[in-house]
Amino acid sequence: MKLAGQRMHPPHHIYGIDFSGAQDAGKKIWIAEGVVKGDSLLIEDCFRARDLQDSGNELYRCLPALKDFIKENQDAAFGLDFPFVLPEVLERDEK
Repeated sequence: MKLAGQRMHPPHHIYGIDFSGAQDAGKKIWIAEGVVKGDSLLIEDCFRARDLQDSGNELYRCLPALKDFIKENQDAAFGLDFPFVLPEVLERDEK
């Protein structure tokens, strides 16, 4: 959190998350970990969300682990890629 008068420093770690809301989200969500090196971003690791602590393939296990991972890395920057779509049930025509 930035306080009045404090300067923000660019993050050293940057994470990119390719999100999925599928029931087996833990094997479909990918996390890339990058580190700023001068003017470049070096990707150091790429892993599935199921590999996070206390995670798994199931959505109900994966999402809390992902939330905790983000909370534990507050000095990092995160970019998330997730779809803005309507659930299938809302797309169906009512006849």
